[in-house]
Amino acid sequence: MARETAPIAAAVQLRIRDLHGAGGFAGGDAVSSTGHPILIRAAARAVLEVAGDRRFVGGLTGVMAMLHTCTRTMIFHPHVHIVFPVGGLGEDGSSWIKPRKRRYILPSYAVSKIFREEVEREFRREGLYDLVPKKDWCRRWRTKMMLVGTGEKVLLYLSRYLFRVAISNERILAYDGARVTFKAKAAPVTLDVEEFIRRFLQHVLPKGFVKVRYFGLWASACRPKLEKARRILNDHHAAIGKKPPPTATAESVPRPAPRCPKCGGAYENPPVAIPRARGPP
Repeated sequence: MARETAPIAAAVQLRIRDLHGAGGFAGGDAVSSTGHPILIRAAARAVLEVAGDRRFVGGLTGVMAMLHTCTRTMIFHPHVHIVFPVGGLGEDGSSWIKPRKRRYILPSYAVSKIFREEVEREFRREGLYDLVPKKDWCRRWRTKMMLVGTGEKVLLYLSRYLFRVAISNERILAYDGARVTFKAKAAPVTLDVEEFIRRFLQHVLPKGFVKVRYFGLWASACRPKLEKARRILNDHHAAIGKKPPPTATAESVPRPAPRCPKCGGAYENPPVAIPRARGPP
């Protein structure tokens, strides 16, 4: 990566392979509503704790944590994607601290260790510890960390499947009443109907479950600190004669012009969307 295109965001993927002891961790709203939030909070705490260490950053960073539970073959594979800025707000609130090393932001081994300890402690407290096979507590937990530039591409990548169901109709190739064949990354996969339904239902989250959560500098309780960080960075850009990056909003993102679904031509009089009635509070 060239010096003039230095990254300003990083991404972490924290994985727990085969975390489905007796097929029970994902089964039932009660377990999912308790276990999945533990994974999200533990991943965020691990990143915040390591980033707060003066050996690496030494400041308060922001964390956006996103839960994903499946692979392309619908195998239960819970993991948390995290995007955070490269740097953090100093304790005095008057400076933005850059990482001690330009290309080595946070040590993955330290993040993995804290993540595992947080999950194990919370699982014991909630009575979920025995639902996970002992071999999974003994094996090494994986953390994948990378620099992602401004973060726009990785957010676009995650948005494509984050709020979708485990499989779409377009991926289903054949169904004969007893077996289902669907597309996968390597080759088509054929499953019995019962197994197909079992895998699909593993990824149905409880009603109202929040898959994307914000921590640290990006938490709602830290908005005053976030504004301080923005002012510091904007002043820095002004001092070096660089235009600060624009803040994206729903109104500022351009939307493609509506087109006819049959001929593909643009409408002369674009249809007006009728707003939905607001539901009760």
